Amino acid sequence: MKPSLFAVLVSSLLLAGHAMADTKAADTKGDPKIGKMLVSQKCSRCHDDSVYSRPDHMIKSYDALVSRIRACNTNTNAGLFPDDEAHIAAYLNLTYYHFKK
Repeated sequence: MKPSLFAVLVSSLLLAGHAMADTKAADTKGDPKIGKMLVSQKCSRCHDDSVYSRPDHMIKSYDALVSRIRACNTNTNAGLFPDDEAHIAAYLNLTYYHFKK
């Protein structure tokens, strides 16, 4: 039996809402001190600080920052937990981006 278009849309909206809730949860629990250590251990393998501070950086919001960290974690198999990603986001935001949460 094929799922109805309505069921697919509702499922998509629920998943999107859950993902957004996860991003908002990451906003409040990140520790920049832990994030700094994790950036040094995990992120510096691929790029240096210039990727965060260049004027033409691609990250334009806190949510985009969190999404990029998750993508890097997945693409590199860095083995970070969601809390680790939140710590990294807190550190990068405090140090480089200064986005409002």
